[in-house]
Amino acid sequence: MAPTGLRLTQFSVLAELERRDAVAPTVGELAEIITMERSALCQTLKPLERDGLIALARDEPDGRRRQVG
Repeated sequence: MAPTGLRLTQFSVLAELERRDAVAPTVGELAEIITMERSALCQTLKPLERDGLIALARDEPDGRRRQVG
């Protein structure tokens, strides 16, 4: 992972998102899928979003939820 600058948890998130490319999971769903606390996942997502590797968007039906894509 060193050449890419990604941590293992970040790679796991990206791999799971690639596997589910048709359906963007919410932060809570993704945390459950990869067995990670939501707060820890949010910290993992911040640099990925900053670097443009993922996008966080408000869920249309429920604005309190954020989808990861």
